[in-house]
Amino acid sequence: MEKRIFHNVIWDFSEELPETREELNQEVIAKQIRNFGNSDNWDPTEIIIDQPEVVICYDAIMYSKDDKYNNEEIIKFELLPHWKEAGSDRPEFYSTIHATLKADNNQNFPALELLYKLHEQFLNKGTPAKLYLDGLEKNEKPKNKYDYFVYIDFD
Repeated sequence: MEKRIFHNVIWDFSEELPETREELNQEVIAKQIRNFGNSDNWDPTEIIIDQPEVVICYDAIMYSKDDKYNNEEIIKFELLPHWKEAGSDRPEFYSTIHATLKADNNQNFPALELLYKLHEQFLNKGTPAKLYLDGLEKNEKPKNKYDYFVYIDFD
């Protein structure tokens, strides 16, 4: 398995989450074809993480600690000093978050399920115009309390 998973899958978390996973799958396929000419790098049934539960870590902009979901733990929450100059009408906080995801089948995460659940985590977070998935990397440091770090590219 690659060191960084989903690295070659194009997805934009700033778009609205499709209502169903099948709709998400069709949108992912369309993005792969538009960007790569084919969708060979996307298999929605491929087991991406072979464990029943995973803790992911990611950075996001939050407006309040109340924005966190029940499956999230806020690790870092720092006021961005220039939020007014950036045009925001409310304070923005740079946040590092750990989120626990549970596999639907209590065994593992197929690609489509994992991508859908990742997208759900970003729904209530502040984002720039575009928020692209740049892969997940397995944590190799036992002192860190998460399994994978989610890399995001901003546009």
